Amino acid sequence: MTPSAAPRRRLPLPRFSLRVLLAAFTAVAIGFPVWYRWPYEEEGEDGVINMSVPERNVTTWQRQWGGGRLMHGPATSYRADGSKHYVVFFASGQRHGRCEFWEPGRLETLGHFEHDRKSGTWTTDTDALKTIQTWKDDELHGPCEFVWPDGRKERMAIAKGRLTEVNGQPWSSPLYDAHHRRETCDDSKAIDDNLYSNLNSPITIDFKDVPLSSAMVHLGTENPAGLIPNGGVGTPILLDPRLPDPHLPLTARLDWLDVKTSLVLLLARHGFVADYHYGAVWVTTPELAGPWPDPTGMDKIVPPEGSQLARVWDRPVEVTTTWRSPIYPGEDPLAAIIASAFGPLPVSIDASRVAPTTEEPNRFPVVAYLHNIPFPHALAYLLYQAKCRCKLEGDALVILPPEEDS
Repeated sequence: MTPSAAPRRRLPLPRFSLRVLLAAFTAVAIGFPVWYRWPYEEEGEDGVINMSVPERNVTTWQRQWGGGRLMHGPATSYRADGSKHYVVFFASGQRHGRCEFWEPGRLETLGHFEHDRKSGTWTTDTDALKTIQTWKDDELHGPCEFVWPDGRKERMAIAKGRLTEVNGQPWSSPLYDAHHRRETCDDSKAIDDNLYSNLNSPITIDFKDVPLSSAMVHLGTENPAGLIPNGGVGTPILLDPRLPDPHLPLTARLDWLDVKTSLVLLLARHGFVADYHYGAVWVTTPELAGPWPDPTGMDKIVPPEGSQLARVWDRPVEVTTTWRSPIYPGEDPLAAIIASAFGPLPVSIDASRVAPTTEEPNRFPVVAYLHNIPFPHALAYLLYQAKCRCKLEGDALVILPPEEDS
């Protein structure tokens, strides 16, 4: 009789209690969202700032439910030599928190963002200038201080982007405020494109008893870092003809401030402000500043459609009076300047009523040094100085002396 085979033994199956299963499920339920949303770094993505030189960018991302990702955490950029360039912190795709800009080996700018808007104190410390500004909701709001290496200080106070104080004295600047309206409210009529692009350029001013007239000619026509960049189109700086002393000596030294701030500080210490009229910076007094009706009548002239006048209306022109000395330009009769500046244009301008006479060979003298300024602005400034007016008769402009109303 063949003995029967012994029964096989089965290995015991692992047993899980419901408690363990629930714990494992809970761990997955909690851990996966944490892992999925946990910020992670990635190298080589486009940085916050597009640079023309190669940079290594390390960006922190956070995955979003439903797909996609947003910057969340520090975004750091390194130069080609390995030095840190900037660090900007993000929260859910918006700049939020500390912001740093570095020069090799040192921190140059430190500031903060709140929900993509500049906020709090921003400090920029270069070898040439230390600037401390106060921001709120992406607008300058509070004290601003400028400190130079030799210990000199200048102070301004700003309220919602508008200038309110200079070196402890209540002060305003129509030009500074116009730049703010253009920048924050997109008011294209506040100042023109060319001036708007140049007002943030850095400039160095160093005057010692320089007459106001020649100082403004220098800033408006000769300084390549200021209102006229190299190869660019400049904006004239004009003197209000109502100023009692256009040759008042200016003394100031301001290094590496932007043009609009430099003009504020330079002019304020001498009792002047910068305004904007006739497509140019307009140096005047606080009492004379602000909007006023154009007494020249140029603002009411509309060139006939298709006319020669319409074709040249926005053409830039050059206006230069006799250069009396290296200090400032001299005066020339209005009619002579109109003939020399606008004579080559294919337009008809009747200046016979303001022409010089035997008794008055220098009738209606004007001073102008205008570079690439639109035709109507240039003519308006000359008329304003001479207290003359202009009217349109058919396709011709007629220049009227002050005593004639029509």
